[in-house]
Amino acid sequence: MRIAVDARRNMLEHCLEEIDSAEQRRKHLQCAADAARDVTVEKAREATVAANERAQQLEERREAREAAANELKEAHEQEAQQSRELAEKSLQLEKRSSTLKATGSFSRTLAESREAKEEANMCRVQ
Repeated sequence: MRIAVDARRNMLEHCLEEIDSAEQRRKHLQCAADAARDVTVEKAREATVAANERAQQLEERREAREAAANELKEAHEQEAQQSRELAEKSLQLEKRSSTLKATGSFSRTLAESREAKEEANMCRVQ
């Protein structure tokens, strides 16, 4: 009977050792899992921060591109306005030049006509 009690005690001690060993493995695995989770969480946080920074940079670039496009559009509009104004001034100058030429031609024709009348009158008088 003593042998049976010793065997049972040995078996219980062995079971307790296995339980302790399993508990130590569980604690070790739990620590490893916690560390892995912490690393994963940290990496995810870093990735989120990097993604947010990248999104901010892209937004700033988009805003800068829009501002440049607006400035370019305004410059084109100003250039087109100046071109229209110059075309209008050119047309006005051309009309004025034509009017002055016509007036000058009319004045010369009128003056020549007067001279011709005077000559004709002088010829009649003689």
